[in-house]
Amino acid sequence: MHQHQCITFQWPGGGNLYRWEFARGKRSLEIAVEGSLTVNDTELMLNAALGGAGVAYMIDYQVQSWINAGRLMRFLEPWSPSFPGFFLYHPSSRHVPPALRAFIDFVRARSRE
Repeated sequence: MHQHQCITFQWPGGGNLYRWEFARGKRSLEIAVEGSLTVNDTELMLNAALGGAGVAYMIDYQVQSWINAGRLMRFLEPWSPSFPGFFLYHPSSRHVPPALRAFIDFVRARSRE
């Protein structure tokens, strides 16, 4: 990865740069990549990659349409870990506040798109 210009990601609010995760069979590793562009928004990262700014580490669902269109390509595909999906943790589901129920319904509907 050190030969490539990588687009790095930092969570909003600061902190360390996101370490890229790779897995193949039972082997897994994390790599701290470097690059001249650091973003804190995945849409900005996608636009930077589409514009040729470098290699981006993104979740399949965020880039699949661009891969299908030939605008992006997978890199190190055999080492790409599968994405199990998002999880939402909340207190007991017996008495879910209306705002939380609306959010859960929204996320479920969006995940089917």
